[in-house]
Amino acid sequence: MRTGSSSHHPGARRNRVVSLSAWAAPALVLILLASGLSATPAPAPAAPQSQAKSTCPALKLPTSVCHVFFIFLENQEASLVLKRFNFEAYLAAHYSYASQFYSIKHNSFPAYTATTSGYAHNPIVPLNRTNVVDLFHKAGTAFTWNAYYGGMVGTCNRTVNLAYRPSHNPFVWYNDVYANQTECNANDVNLSVFQTQYTAGTLPVYGFISPNVTDECLKVGAYCDPWLRSFLNPLLNSTLFNSSVFFVTYDEGPLNDTTGISGGKGGGHVYTSVISPFVCRAKNSTAQYNHYNLMTTTEWLLHLGRLGVPGDDWVSHPPMKDMFCFANNGNGSVGGVVGAPSGGGSHASPPPHVHAVMASATRAVIR
Repeated sequence: MRTGSSSHHPGARRNRVVSLSAWAAPALVLILLASGLSATPAPAPAAPQSQAKSTCPALKLPTSVCHVFFIFLENQEASLVLKRFNFEAYLAAHYSYASQFYSIKHNSFPAYTATTSGYAHNPIVPLNRTNVVDLFHKAGTAFTWNAYYGGMVGTCNRTVNLAYRPSHNPFVWYNDVYANQTECNANDVNLSVFQTQYTAGTLPVYGFISPNVTDECLKVGAYCDPWLRSFLNPLLNSTLFNSSVFFVTYDEGPLNDTTGISGGKGGGHVYTSVISPFVCRAKNSTAQYNHYNLMTTTEWLLHLGRLGVPGDDWVSHPPMKDMFCFANNGNGSVGGVVGAPSGGGSHASPPPHVHAVMASATRAVIR
């Protein structure tokens, strides 16, 4: 809103430096070449943080995914992100990119609530709505969660300040979460807690991450890409990555962009990438998605069951299965024991046509 014991995977990382030519999806190659990014050196890799041991809780899940993280940024249109933000363009080209992802509506709050409850709410008021935390409670105590907010003073805070917008924190507006102050204060915390938990190996199964108003690009569209690189690069080079999925998305586009899925009205065309050892590499999905699909994808990946609300309809808003290359990626559940991603190891062999198109464009970046 504009106002105010790690789960070691057989394909664990070996070589952490690759080139864009090794992974660029054909459609994204054209975008990057058109924008001139192919000839622009990417930032040098950041030094990895401590290779902290990340433990997977005792979950009975059918895959090696036991950490699902959402990173929310603000108010940028997808084509601008791909053109101007080198790190996010890199992620889109190397992992799975949802090229037809649209915000449900303006302003910010609907995207945050849709992702966590299957409802797109305006205005910002306390809500008697079931939400993803209710699914965690039903699933058992092993399904831990945290929401991390840059700039938030204290914990579980509904009060705005210069660096924090509570409209980006849906959990404090769900009455059942907010009423349980013990749980809310323990789980809805400042972003600095993430690093503490990472070092201690106590990160939750589900994490919702929103940086401060500068780093999320709320006011100036220049800071979120460097922030994201500094935050995410070390995680992609840690043991945590072997059992994790990171969704990087935006809440909405500019106010003058009212496009939505299937040509309807919405909150604009926004960037969304899925980063994990288990995604289809260099995938450029053309499926029509919005923030409701993030809710159903959470349910699918973690086998949480369903909330059963309109925005949680798996027919109208199916899980984003096409973004993943599990051993069995079929009906209704993830299914099967996950093996190495396609091609084995950290990096599969790139398609020959990608080599041909991008032969002159090598950008040394992480993973």
